[in-house]
Amino acid sequence: MSIDKRVKKNQETILNLKKLLVDICKNPNNESFKVYKNSLKSQGGLAKIENIEIGIHKSSINTLKRISPNVLSGGFEELDKLRIMAYDSLCSFEESGSKSNKKNKTGLNKRVAELEEEVLALQKAHLLSINALIENLNTFNIISKSESLDGVKRLSNNSIDKITSYGLLSPKMVSLKDLNNVVEVGFGDKNESQ
Repeated sequence: MSIDKRVKKNQETILNLKKLLVDICKNPNNESFKVYKNSLKSQGGLAKIENIEIGIHKSSINTLKRISPNVLSGGFEELDKLRIMAYDSLCSFEESGSKSNKKNKTGLNKRVAELEEEVLALQKAHLLSINALIENLNTFNIISKSESLDGVKRLSNNSIDKITSYGLLSPKMVSLKDLNNVVEVGFGDKNESQ
């Protein structure tokens, strides 16, 4: 009993379609695969893929579902899973060089990872800020009890340097390098007598 030419063509299409989907999953960076992205969004789009050079012909979704079990061990479900994986691979590759978005699962996952990194960085900056605040409160307490102008200047300069260095750890904070706006505070009669 010979196999109908149409059935044979459909079987070859399914095998070649599977090979194409596996290739897309393995090499989403291949420029020639971009043309398939929209077709991979749906099962119907998958059935409409056509590339005569590699033996893939257009068919209907019903034809793919009917013939796939005869060609693939997982039937149409195997082909559909490969379609989803190939689509996700193309999306992931495109978004790897761009910012995250909220349009698909890959973009959301990337956004979650970005936000988790940002939270961790903010927690570290917060701990450093608290540490700097405590250190500088201790320094100011010492300054308030100091009788020596040189000691006050030295401790004040050290404190300013520490505050500046902690502030510069975060690019979101205002740069503290420009100290031109510093106002000198006079110590009145106490300083004049020293």
